[in-house]
Amino acid sequence: MIVPVPPRRMSLDIMHLANTINKALDKIADQIIGSVNSASHCKLVQEVFRPFGAKIIVALDDVVSKDMIIVTGAYAPWRKRQNIEVYLNYKPGSKRVLVTKDVWKQLRFDLSQTLQHELVHRMQCEHIKIPSEDWEDHACKVYSSNARIPAKRDAQEYYGDTEEIEAHAHCIMMELKYFAPRTDPIKLLQRGKRVPKKKSPTLYDYLDTYDNDTSHPVIKRLLKKTVYWIEQEA
Repeated sequence: MIVPVPPRRMSLDIMHLANTINKALDKIADQIIGSVNSASHCKLVQEVFRPFGAKIIVALDDVVSKDMIIVTGAYAPWRKRQNIEVYLNYKPGSKRVLVTKDVWKQLRFDLSQTLQHELVHRMQCEHIKIPSEDWEDHACKVYSSNARIPAKRDAQEYYGDTEEIEAHAHCIMMELKYFAPRTDPIKLLQRGKRVPKKKSPTLYDYLDTYDNDTSHPVIKRLLKKTVYWIEQEA
């Protein structure tokens, strides 16, 4: 049995934690700017994220460009400690990346967004009333996919998970406020598929996955959830 976290409570918790996360990241700015060693990057971020039960891991990924650090995350609800993992992904053979002020500005946002995304998932699981060994397979609504191509079907079923919709809607809210700070985010959302990718990569990926069909139930739910997060942040 799953009892969902009350939306209002979740939004208040996330807003409070967002401020705490960002202030903590600001405290390591002077130390991380100028650093080139991935081990140092990992150690500094770990100091910030340890209080949130998150473990920082250095990883290698061929799709990462040289001189870049891509942040990804995962949540493992069956673990009692450090059930959030945040990965610092480097290009193989390029683990020494100079963190300039511009690199840090983007990295700071990516770290905060990734951790907050996984914290949303943690809060979603707070009231699960089933044995912990079954958490990975707990039932939640997933919008079925009729796509014939397996990769497309898998992507749609991942993005069509209601818990992912809620967490990614939070990501979209953050992106709209970060990449378009002078524009009303709700007015931006009203543009639908005409929202530039640079304003919200997450929204772009959702729309691309569903062939830019803004009438699809997943996209409609996503936009509604995004508006909710925007209103809570106002």
